[in-house]
Amino acid sequence: MATQPEHLKTILSSWKNGLMSLDDAAAYMKSQAPPLQILATG
Repeated sequence: MATQPEHLKTILSSWKNGLMSLDDAAAYMKSQAPPLQILATG
């Protein structure tokens, strides 16, 4: 999703227009987010 700004704009527009609840929008964005990479230090 981070590489698809237009897709993110669509999700946020749906939330703003009341087509999707904030919880639904947040859950969807979390499910689409790439896993965090933990950098080893030292």
